[in-house]
Amino acid sequence: MEDILIREGRQTDQPYYQTPLDFISRDETALNLAWQYYNELSRKLLFSPFSRRVKEVPWDRNPGDIFLRMDFDLELVGVAFIFVFSAVFLGAWNFSFPSTVERDFWRVASVYMLAYGMFGALWMELCMWIFIPQYRLAEGLELSLVERDLDQRPHPVRNWHYKFQNWRRSRFSKIRGTADSDGEGLTSRRPKKGIFAFLSRTYNISQGRDPHLGVQVGFLIVTSFLCASYCVFRVFIFVEDFIGLRALPSSAYQTVEWAEFIPHI
Repeated sequence: MEDILIREGRQTDQPYYQTPLDFISRDETALNLAWQYYNELSRKLLFSPFSRRVKEVPWDRNPGDIFLRMDFDLELVGVAFIFVFSAVFLGAWNFSFPSTVERDFWRVASVYMLAYGMFGALWMELCMWIFIPQYRLAEGLELSLVERDLDQRPHPVRNWHYKFQNWRRSRFSKIRGTADSDGEGLTSRRPKKGIFAFLSRTYNISQGRDPHLGVQVGFLIVTSFLCASYCVFRVFIFVEDFIGLRALPSSAYQTVEWAEFIPHI
């Protein structure tokens, strides 16, 4: 282990939070940051419903609830399943409901399910590939070798973001009459002021105050709002599946004439 550290030009007594090889493979995704934050918050409320905390440093085991980064082709497969699941509730748009209020609530909930799947997926992609790495650079945190390698690989979401940023900078430079250089790599953001400075503040409740597990206020607000709204609408859909049975239309009690639907001799 010492040979590896020395060969990479690092001090053998340099602090780490998981393993001595954090500088090689440490890679915290946006989904994992949110999950670990709420998991640690639940532990501080005197219960831990998901997993046991790793207390040894270096780690003596790998926790089972760490969300790892996926390749883009696997992300596309996951997004396809998310969209199918999110859109299935729209199939009951014109179903018979016991009341118009329940019907309208169902429609609102089903629309949000689809919007949550679309916007939530885009939000996590932007945070994972753009916002969180930029925040780490702004905080002076060292990117691991894996994260540096990922920054050099093409990714559609990141490429789109860089093109949008270059287009926006060119627009502002034309308005101001100044030249601004383009960039297609991770760069630290300029210091923010006012409400943006508040949204950029970091909360870190992780054990040992691991700087890589700090989350920004803006990230927490958006993620918490999306997830809390999802839980409310999802609970309504689940409950409505049962209470809606109290007033079924008369056609629900008719005997199905299968011969009208299935070819037979």
